[in-house]
Amino acid sequence: TPDGLASAMGAIGSWGLMSRPAPVSRRAVETVNALTVGWLMTRAALSRQESRGAHFRADAPDSDPAWRRRLGVHLAAPVTLG
Repeated sequence: TPDGLASAMGAIGSWGLMSRPAPVSRRAVETVNALTVGWLMTRAALSRQESRGAHFRADAPDSDPAWRRRLGVHLAAPVTLG
C-alpha cells in the first residue's frame, strides 16, 4: 500500500547511510549501495498505481498496460562515501 511503501522509504532514509560519509571499505560501499537500490525500488513502486511482476500492491492488484514502461527514479542528492 502507499502507506507501507512510504514507511519503508522513511525507514531506509532514517538510517542516514545514503547521504552520510562512511568509512570507505568494500563492506561499507556494498551496504550503502544495497540501501540506495532498496530506496530507489521502493520509490519506483510507490509511483506506480498498479501491480507489476514481483511488485504486488494490495491497493492496486491488477496490471495496467499504460504502466508497461520503464520508470526513471533518481536521488535528490548524490551518495557520498568517505
